[in-house]
Amino acid sequence: MSRYDVVVIGGGVGGCTAGALLSKLGKSVVVLEKDSQVSGRCIDIPYKGYTLNLGGHLIVDPGSGITKVFDYLGKKLEFGPINDTLSLYHEGEWVPINEMYAGIKDEIRGVIKEIVSSDFSEFDRYENVPLRYWVRERTDSEEILALYEILAGLEFQTSEWYDHSASEFLYMRKMHYQEKRMAAFSFWPKAGLLGLVKILVDSIEENGGEVRTDSKATELIVKDNKVRGVRVQKSPKLTPNEYPETEVIEADNVICTIPIWNVLDIVSEDLLPPWFVAKVKYLAQDQFRDSWYGFYAGLDKPIYGLSEHEIASWTKDGTRTGQSGYLYLQSAFDRSMAPEGKHLMICGSYVRDPLLMKDRQWLERKFEELDLDMEERFPDLKEHCLWKSRHLIWDCGIFSKPGLVGSVRPDNRVPNVEGLYLGGDTARGISVGMDRAARTALTCTELILGERLPEFKDSPHL
Repeated sequence: MSRYDVVVIGGGVGGCTAGALLSKLGKSVVVLEKDSQVSGRCIDIPYKGYTLNLGGHLIVDPGSGITKVFDYLGKKLEFGPINDTLSLYHEGEWVPINEMYAGIKDEIRGVIKEIVSSDFSEFDRYENVPLRYWVRERTDSEEILALYEILAGLEFQTSEWYDHSASEFLYMRKMHYQEKRMAAFSFWPKAGLLGLVKILVDSIEENGGEVRTDSKATELIVKDNKVRGVRVQKSPKLTPNEYPETEVIEADNVICTIPIWNVLDIVSEDLLPPWFVAKVKYLAQDQFRDSWYGFYAGLDKPIYGLSEHEIASWTKDGTRTGQSGYLYLQSAFDRSMAPEGKHLMICGSYVRDPLLMKDRQWLERKFEELDLDMEERFPDLKEHCLWKSRHLIWDCGIFSKPGLVGSVRPDNRVPNVEGLYLGGDTARGISVGMDRAARTALTCTELILGERLPEFKDSPHL
């Protein structure tokens, strides 16, 4: 029977960040990953000389989140090319989004000033408020409203105005305006997504921590309302009907970074207050899962709207799909992801109601509509497309919609069970995707330490 200070369940960005931070701070740590390699959603899939991931993923961090974590660990999170243009398909042509507010710079400066001067805690008052309500209280400008709702759609994969969360949006804008002096900033890591996780794993192991793959946590062990350890399946099943042996790993602290819909598979409901169980079950519903559909395309020439390094976007208005979406040229950000002389495009369209994705006829129709929309926006696409691969994103996270953010999410410290913490991007936290997972890992680390780390005093996290 082995013993550690902390067991981390889940080997994605959140779990590996927690493991790296705690091992650097002198804690004995083991990270458990149920699959054969750590990565979470950061998977590289080779195909005909191209490298695919699980849909489109850029890191949205202006510097104080996962980038700061890497600096603290003595590692460097190097950026590839930065997206230089946010292009919008409007009235049949691609236009740079900054043209929308070119004539109202003084007015938008006033809105920015209010955001930057506000304390982060003030934004918590808008957890249940659509972004449009907040903007309308401050300006009548249709251009500012459109700009902000387009940014919200890109970051949180939402199409309808009433689904853009004011609080989540304001957190993001304050960070980006303060740290980068721009409305938004995203990048692709030079190491790639899997390479990013491998750097975190190296940091864990360099500081004496462990990472175990093929190690599925099956049960949290609790006695007298205090964590005592985790029961773990010792190896992958040899046959589908095998009842595998388990071992117990002792620890006084456990950080669970798996998606919220899997938490009760490990943590018995009997250990938790009924209101907390109800909160977890509410958020775990299929209808709240962040979802989109799209495709990869291998190309024999680069295809884009205005710039190879753009993030292109469109609103639901005027589309056949009736939904917003995005597109970027992945190979422009990382040449290694396509063969020499070839290019890789990725696009996606947001799903307002994830339950519709269970309707095969609806989904087939939407893919066909997306194909037609893309061929209209990019007339060269059909001629220069070498292959196309459709994809669905179903379990990426929880929608950051009003009523699904902030205090509605489970707290990072689990009530009634001393030593149990929730991290990952479905727990309560700040930011988006991988950066959100890293910031929740930082929060869980500090809760275990019982103090704030001075190096992160200016990094927004809970």
